[in-house]
Amino acid sequence: MPVHPISSQERQQRLIDRLIGYSITNESDHLTLEERLNALEQRIQSLESNDS
Repeated sequence: MPVHPISSQERQQRLIDRLIGYSITNESDHLTLEERLNALEQRIQSLESNDS
């Protein structure tokens, strides 16, 4: 069974999806990259404030 390489754009999208906990096929389809990065930043800040 051949392995099909994914593009770097697809890889980045999947990584972002995983980082902010959205499934690739559901909510994340409706978010722009900027919205995804904002959500990730908010999540990081939340986790950091919980650690303090």
